[in-house]
Amino acid sequence: MQRFFLYFLVFFGLLFSSCDDDNDNPDINNSINIPSTFSFERNGVSTVDYSGQTARLDMLAAMKTYLLEADGGKQIEAAKLNDMFENANDVFASAELNKSG
Repeated sequence: MQRFFLYFLVFFGLLFSSCDDDNDNPDINNSINIPSTFSFERNGVSTVDYSGQTARLDMLAAMKTYLLEADGGKQIEAAKLNDMFENANDVFASAELNKSG
């Protein structure tokens, strides 16, 4: 019983002695400087094409709408869905989407 009590004291002594509050160190600067704008450029040219991203998202939304027609019982065509995926044969309602990509 004495050994158990001794082991118990040693265990909790080690457990609580390893606890230290590191957050009170005044030498550590915890502030983060977040820039208000970001610029992704290589050789002076932007590497981000936002308009291309929005066009792809609009195409995906049109494909989703077309696929959801099948949930309503309407038969959809695999060829049209392939054309939408490949952006071929002007299948989108928007002329801008048909000529993009």
